Amino acid sequence: MYEAVQAELFLIPLDRDRVWYRYHHMFGRLLYNRLTRQYAEIVPELHRRASEWFRINGYTVEAVEHAVAAVDFNTACELIVQEASELLRNEMHMLLRWFGQFPENLLIHNLAVLYAWSLATFDRLEEAEDVLDRAEPYLDTGETELQSLNGEDILGYFAAMRCMICLGRNETEKAVVYDEEIMRRLGGVGNILAAKC
Repeated sequence: MYEAVQAELFLIPLDRDRVWYRYHHMFGRLLYNRLTRQYAEIVPELHRRASEWFRINGYTVEAVEHAVAAVDFNTACELIVQEASELLRNEMHMLLRWFGQFPENLLIHNLAVLYAWSLATFDRLEEAEDVLDRAEPYLDTGETELQSLNGEDILGYFAAMRCMICLGRNETEKAVVYDEEIMRRLGGVGNILAAKC
């Protein structure tokens, strides 16, 4: 088998200089299945190590992917929050897939705004509103890490999400009320209504 690998029968180059490679998907799946059968107890630790390597080297998506595979949701949560704006711009499908694997309490207590935003983006407005409804009671109790987002008033972001949901339902009058709250809480960061019109 070593000779086949050396001959690049199972390797796919990822760059023109042939410095970065990956295994062919089917071969990689075969090796992974063998690993999980024979050494299942070390697989989570290998995923944790891979997550840390990807994090250090600036590959957030891969770092989160391995953290989720390791069932290390706290690390995955930290990575998602750190790179929220980038992930919301480019990895919305991935975010929803990850969030589908997270424990409910972590989503509600730590990731409610990002989770709701992801849902609303795909017109899952009722689900997004339900997430906000379940998370808001914890905001003033100290039972959540939702006190701020990027050092800003989290209630401003909740208002922004509610404004987005109202706009998705064509409830313009309600959206105006939330837009005013956004401006009051987040200053010039808000004004979602103006951006949508």
